[in-house]
Amino acid sequence: MAAPAGQTSLPRRPTPAWLPATLLLLASLVATAWLAVQPKPSRSVLAIFAPWWSQEDVLKAAGLSGVAIVGAGSWPNFLVVMPADPSDGAALYAAGAWLLLDPRLLAACAGLSEELS
Repeated sequence: MAAPAGQTSLPRRPTPAWLPATLLLLASLVATAWLAVQPKPSRSVLAIFAPWWSQEDVLKAAGLSGVAIVGAGSWPNFLVVMPADPSDGAALYAAGAWLLLDPRLLAACAGLSEELS
């Protein structure tokens, strides 16, 4: 395809040979990390709610979903709960939870404590 009159066309650079392999590696790392932080059945779950929610809002949402509250994080929108059955995950999402993760893998990041403040 020729460039319009008065304009010069720039040569296309070929895609570097390492780019597809690097993108595949990054996608694999993200997928592996995502699978690692997923909660396991019959264990406690870290429920992350909207950042602008107060701890009172988070506790109300957890109460509406019917899960047992185990602990809280250093941020008011983090709550560790113990689901009674697998359908409680769907109830937490319906109550407003954004993510459900394994709290054991994220304990340092989430600043989890054993007791509610």
